[in-house]
Amino acid sequence: MVYDRNNQDLEKMNVIKEMMIHAWKGYEEHAWGSDELKPLSLSSHNWYRGHSMLSTPVDALDTLYIMNLTTEYAASKKLILATLNVDKINDYISVFETTIRILGGLLSAYDLEGDKNLLNKAVEVAEKLLLAFDTETGIPVNHVNPATGRFRPQDMEVDSTTSLACAGSIQLEFQYLSDVTGNPKYAEKALFALEQIFSIEKPVAGMYPKIILNRQLKFSTNEYSIGASGDSFYEYLLKLWLSTGENRYWKIYLEAAEAVQSYMTRKSRDGKHTFLATTHLRLENFTTSVGHHHLTCFTGGMFATGALAKREGNWAELLALGKQITESCFDLYNTTKTGFSAETVNGDLRTIWQPAYYLRPETAESIFYMWRYTHDPKYREMGWQIVQNLNKWCKLPAGFSGLQHVDKFNYGFDLETGEPIWTEDMSNWSDFHAHNSHLHEHSVPSAIHESTPASKIRIISDDNFPYVDAVSRIDLQNSFFLAETLKYLYLLFSSDDDIPLEKYVFNTEAHILSMRGHGRRADPRKWVPIDINEKSKHYLFKNLPFGVGQQKMSEENVVM
Repeated sequence: MVYDRNNQDLEKMNVIKEMMIHAWKGYEEHAWGSDELKPLSLSSHNWYRGHSMLSTPVDALDTLYIMNLTTEYAASKKLILATLNVDKINDYISVFETTIRILGGLLSAYDLEGDKNLLNKAVEVAEKLLLAFDTETGIPVNHVNPATGRFRPQDMEVDSTTSLACAGSIQLEFQYLSDVTGNPKYAEKALFALEQIFSIEKPVAGMYPKIILNRQLKFSTNEYSIGASGDSFYEYLLKLWLSTGENRYWKIYLEAAEAVQSYMTRKSRDGKHTFLATTHLRLENFTTSVGHHHLTCFTGGMFATGALAKREGNWAELLALGKQITESCFDLYNTTKTGFSAETVNGDLRTIWQPAYYLRPETAESIFYMWRYTHDPKYREMGWQIVQNLNKWCKLPAGFSGLQHVDKFNYGFDLETGEPIWTEDMSNWSDFHAHNSHLHEHSVPSAIHESTPASKIRIISDDNFPYVDAVSRIDLQNSFFLAETLKYLYLLFSSDDDIPLEKYVFNTEAHILSMRGHGRRADPRKWVPIDINEKSKHYLFKNLPFGVGQQKMSEENVVM
């Protein structure tokens, strides 16, 4: 097969670009200045007590740029520069989400366009996030109030915890920020937190429990996950090496990847599918659950990237594992009537547990990477199927919504109980949602008549459309849909030279950061040395309100 880097499908790229325009227009018309669009109720949603961090404009910024949507990009940037004031938010913000979405989004747009105003805004955000690192160990708390600098009361307790993902998935952004500003403090704090995680005693090399006691430098659980609370920690080990060239991170990643392969990998009962399960350590033995979470599907791309970027260790097995995970995750999409995988399934039996679909990107992400590395047309076929189903099942007049159930549709509700009535007959969905037309009584499937008399069913109609549709849909257009899902699908059909993987890494929100030697980090004279030593430890702790290692609580940092 001839490998053509310029192999692109402009027709499909334009379809996905139109989806981005549609999603953006819905936000612009009904949620402007807020965090996210509620496309069903035509309203908006903010994450923090009415304060907006402009999650959608910031998350969408680099996607708008690479799609050459210049008008939308300019409007988004203008709004961000004029109104994003993190220091005015008097609420506890998530350190993890703010880093990957807001800081990452601003840095990505700066890397692509070069506007120093975006970099300055990123510095403002980072300065507030640095407050979270003021703990005895240097490991950040999960939340901080940017207006006051205070922590939540529970984060001042001796048993305060931080997720592995929070403490170990901020390094890409902070290290990049030090390189482009010349100020070492961002990298020093984030990388020292990572070193602290490495220093904690572990029963098995490469295996990191998902919760950390941030004031005692211990793990607080025997549960290991490459899904929620742990996932991007492993991803960032690899991408720190890719983005900086520091070989130490490669070695730590490889050790972790091989441990995950050994202790978290499971096969379905029929032996045809591979998934990564949550693992528990009990009596010196690892046991895995049968739960499979959609979030873990990003690992197909991670394992493939690590295997091919540096062919060491059991790289061929890890490459095969990446391929197996990608294809097993996509196969779950083929098991439902909507063509989307459920949020969680029984990986052993391939049956649905948590039935919702939240417009998640992880499977599309791994498909994108596998296409870039193989140019096997089956991966583009997979991606195109996802695109078509997004337009069929999730598109609304104003944006896109998730689904409450990937395998059932709500036809109406019982007049006596008020409970929604679900059916697996999805045949009328597309006509109804395309035209907002009536579904008359004769349209109700016979299966429903068997359990509930037709006379007791209130049928979906124009009059009660918003209520009933809300039962079938999730009234939120997550900002990551614009940042990740649509970006990965668009790049799947673009040239390999559109964001080449030899020059850029994606953070865990799919924000694009150049590697050292490329983009805004092209000049090695500007790189900040990566040197975690006693000097940097002193820098980290010199302004703390209490001594290193003490259990003392600081009254000035806690609100009762």
